[in-house]
Amino acid sequence: MRRFLTQRLVALLPTLLGISVIVFVVIHLIPGDTISAMIGTQYKLTEAQAVALRAYYGLDKPLVEQYFVAKEQGTFTAGEKLRSLVHFQQLDLIHDTPLKHVDIVFCRYVFIYMSRELQESALRAFHGALNRNRFLILGRTESMPVHLLDRLFASVNPEERVYRKLTEGS
Repeated sequence: MRRFLTQRLVALLPTLLGISVIVFVVIHLIPGDTISAMIGTQYKLTEAQAVALRAYYGLDKPLVEQYFVAKEQGTFTAGEKLRSLVHFQQLDLIHDTPLKHVDIVFCRYVFIYMSRELQESALRAFHGALNRNRFLILGRTESMPVHLLDRLFASVNPEERVYRKLTEGS
C-alpha cells in the first residue's frame, strides 16, 4: 500500500505541472484579460485605469516579453516575473552553502560518482536544507551510507529510492 501511495505521489508532480501549463495556456488564449473583465463591474474601473494597470503588471506586452527578456541573436532568458516564481541556482554540493527551506530534492545518479565522505556530507546538507517531513529522491543505482541515511531519512519507497526527512533531533 505504501509503495502504491508513493508511486501516486511521485506521479502527481508531473500531473500538477501539466495541469498548470494547460490552465496557463487556456487563460492566455481566451480573448481579453482579467483587467478588461473588471471594467464597468463592481470595481468601477475606467478605461484609463485599466490601461495603467496593464502597464503596471506588464500585460500590455506580448506574452513572451511578459516572462522572458530578449538577448542577442534571438535568444531569451527568464524574466523577473518568471524568476520570482522559481528559484534558479547552480549549486556545488561540496563547497557551496546549502540551500534552506526546500520541499523536495532530486539527486539522481550523482552519488555514484562520489566518495563515501562526500556522500555523507551531501546527505547532511540535504537533511539541513529540507523542510520537516519533506522528500529526498535518489537514483535507483545509488549506493548510500546506510547508517547515515537511516538516521536522517525514513524510507517511503525503497524501490524508487524516495525518502522522507526525519525530525531535526533524529
